[in-house]
Amino acid sequence: MTSTEAAAIALQDNAALWSAGEISASEVVDAAQEAVVRALARRMLAGDLEPRELTFRIHQRYGHELPLTERLAELDDEYDILEYGDRTVDQVDAEVTAEARRLAARPRVPAEPQGVPGVGDEWNSQSR
Repeated sequence: MTSTEAAAIALQDNAALWSAGEISASEVVDAAQEAVVRALARRMLAGDLEPRELTFRIHQRYGHELPLTERLAELDDEYDILEYGDRTVDQVDAEVTAEARRLAARPRVPAEPQGVPGVGDEWNSQSR
């Protein structure tokens, strides 16, 4: 199973948990964002997107607000100032590729459902 498939499964699981009131909507949004980021990173690694296109899309969609993609937003800024510095497009492309590999391989930390026996402190503290 690819990391993108794992992210999609996690998104489905989180949507089901949210519909049952087990997790918050923000956790579903987080899973959706992670799935999009992983899918775009894998598309770039497969050659379907150029590194500059990946950074542009991520920066346009999330700005500098999403910690998961902050480095790609910074690298998008780097592309914008290349003519004023001493870095080359190839150097920035290499950093984008490394970041895309990191994001594509990033292990997902599943959300803990709340109120489920034996899971989380909330349930355990209420049952004492």
